[in-house]
Amino acid sequence: MVLLSTESTHELDVVINKICAVKGVVDTFSTILLSTKLERPE
Repeated sequence: MVLLSTESTHELDVVINKICAVKGVVDTFSTILLSTKLERPE
């Protein structure tokens, strides 16, 4: 499992392609978090 942060979707695409090129990697699954909402007191 890898957790990473990138500045752009293009950079993310490049990293995923590099991971896919690693010998032994058969498949990838990505979950993309675009933003984090702040928890506010009620």
